[in-house]
Amino acid sequence: MEERSLAREEILHNKLDAILNILIALESNTSGIMRGSKTPEHFSSCLKEPTKQSGTYLIELGQNKQPVKVNCEQNVEGGGWIVFQYRYNGKENFFRNWSDYRDGFGDLNGEYWLGLENIHQITAARPHELMVEIKDFHGNYGYAHYDEFEIGNESEGYNLKKLGEFQGSAGDAMDSNRGEKFSTADRPNDAGTCAVIKKGGWWYDDCSYANINGPYMNVKNAWGAMSWYNFHNDYRGLSYSRMMMRELNGDE
Repeated sequence: MEERSLAREEILHNKLDAILNILIALESNTSGIMRGSKTPEHFSSCLKEPTKQSGTYLIELGQNKQPVKVNCEQNVEGGGWIVFQYRYNGKENFFRNWSDYRDGFGDLNGEYWLGLENIHQITAARPHELMVEIKDFHGNYGYAHYDEFEIGNESEGYNLKKLGEFQGSAGDAMDSNRGEKFSTADRPNDAGTCAVIKKGGWWYDDCSYANINGPYMNVKNAWGAMSWYNFHNDYRGLSYSRMMMRELNGDE
């Protein structure tokens, strides 16, 4: 009897040891999972993204604000650009209302507009510059660079607060837009009907020489086409546009 009792105690002891080992293993795995879990990494700007590879990253908008996902362009003029407007195939409708232009629309993997509120938050936090790239349907490329860029908040109509000196091959089609409020068909801040006539959203001044948020059409001299008049001194439709902003003095 005593031998059987000792045998049962040994079996029970072995089972307890096995259960204890399982619990230790589970705790170790759980701790490893917890240690490995973290929020996605984000950066203060595309300039501070360490890999210098073009792609999608989270960029900070400011203290106590959620970071926003953006496309960083790292191959043009030294990189560090946030792409906030991109068109190349006409699949995305850019004749949108105020709330769409404020909040952003489209797909970062296709055509899109990042959103006026995001653009305001980014440019108000630190000084930025602007790059506009365009192509016509014959493949001719042009660019417009402005050494300052900032837009106001919504109560200011997201006005074009700062637009610096121009340099580039596309011609300065935004010279008259300085200080203008952003307009859409349902909120014509230009005191006119330019957003309706040109079928887009923009900082219109007398309907503007720039309309790269207009309809995507392979036509020439169309009043409402996606266009940049100073490129060829006409309103020919464009096949491609990309607007990018980059933080100035990013290394300071």
